[in-house]
Amino acid sequence: MRLCFTFFLIVGCFVSQTNGGVYLTFTRPADPGPSARMQAAMEARRQINLAMADFNRAYTVALLNHPMEWELKSARLDLAKARARYADAQMSVKQELSKQPEHRRVSIQILTLEEKLRSEKQLDQRADIALQLLDLRSRRSAIESDAFAADSTLSATLTAMQQAMSQLTQVEKMYQWQLTKDDSLLAAKSKLDAARAQLASAGS
Repeated sequence: MRLCFTFFLIVGCFVSQTNGGVYLTFTRPADPGPSARMQAAMEARRQINLAMADFNRAYTVALLNHPMEWELKSARLDLAKARARYADAQMSVKQELSKQPEHRRVSIQILTLEEKLRSEKQLDQRADIALQLLDLRSRRSAIESDAFAADSTLSATLTAMQQAMSQLTQVEKMYQWQLTKDDSLLAAKSKLDAARAQLASAGS
């Protein structure tokens, strides 16, 4: 028997027609895969991850080998000691103040009014108590300020603490400046900047 074939091309399939019927053969479209821009962006992100890891390693090494590491630790320790001495001096002055009749009287009044304020429900009464507390606290602060200013030990420890804070600030600035001169860290940062620029140029 002689067969006649007629072919029709339809999107996604191939049609063949014979005397016996029509047969459809489906074809899967080729996977185009990621675009060139997408591939470039993926590669840029990979390079950023690698560069970031290198930068973190370089930064850790730079900190461990920093020439001012001991000086920074010493400045921080000096400040901690100066703060502790100042706190001790403050406590000593406050202990002496607690023995003075005027300071004790005002402190007791403050405690009494604070307790009364917690239990008071009327808004107008609470407002009146709050104003009294404000006045008493101001008076107590004035007494303490005068005592602090008159205490030579407290003044000396305050000056020492301020000097320690200033010294630490200077050391920290020099410490950070030294990091900007580390060759390995600079190279790692340059590599990271280049990877980020590559990602930006990829449009993602």
